[in-house]
Amino acid sequence: MDIISQLQEQVNTIAAITFNTFGTLQRDAPPVRLSPNYPEPPLFLQTTR
Repeated sequence: MDIISQLQEQVNTIAAITFNTFGTLQRDAPPVRLSPNYPEPPLFLQTTR
């Protein structure tokens, strides 16, 4: 395996670990209000046809 392939494999490994870490943090983080003045998003009701 040449040096470029080894480097690419290591970069891919680091990227996978990073994305998994951020995904876990997003999943486990409690919801937080951005600001007391920030409006709540509208609720869209789905209708079935």
